[in-house]
Amino acid sequence: MSPAVQAFAWSSRPLQFLSECAAAYGDCFTLRLPGMDPAIIFSHPEAVREIFRGDPQTLHAGRGNAILEPVLGASSLLCSDGSTHRRLRRMVAPVFGGARGAAQGEAIRGLIHRRSASWPDRSVVALQDELLNLTLDVILVAILGGESSREYRNIRSSCAALILLASTSVAFQRDQASESGLWRRLEQDRSEYNLSLQAEISGR
Repeated sequence: MSPAVQAFAWSSRPLQFLSECAAAYGDCFTLRLPGMDPAIIFSHPEAVREIFRGDPQTLHAGRGNAILEPVLGASSLLCSDGSTHRRLRRMVAPVFGGARGAAQGEAIRGLIHRRSASWPDRSVVALQDELLNLTLDVILVAILGGESSREYRNIRSSCAALILLASTSVAFQRDQASESGLWRRLEQDRSEYNLSLQAEISGR
């Protein structure tokens, strides 16, 4: 496939496309998407385990996540490496660990029960979408500590809009996105997200 066709298949049906590639080419194959370095995909559990245990001085996850920078920002934990990554991890660790992390268990379980209870009986559920939304709720509750504030709802809404736009691969290709208006929409969504988040920080 040409890079453009690969990008379309990846953005429109990512799981099916990757499964088809693995079936055709094996546990390791290469994707070539427009505007990106070649992406080498591993699916064998041993290979994945080896990568996750790899030396961070050699394997740079932040560099690999550079495509997410327009959405997450250059200072994101996911887009950083080395000493910057270690500093950011130390900053966020208290939110997700220790007594505070244990205390959030009930809130997280409540989120899971409410979302799963909303699924209609005996029907097909788009689990990827549901789990994406659930993950977003869990992260925001863990960081902000509740769901009731207006700012929480604003942050939730603008963050969900960013994620939806991020699923469109052209959003990361600035030249093409500018022509289609996607880049302006990305900038607007990100600005709304930052304003809501800053209001929450200032309020606290």
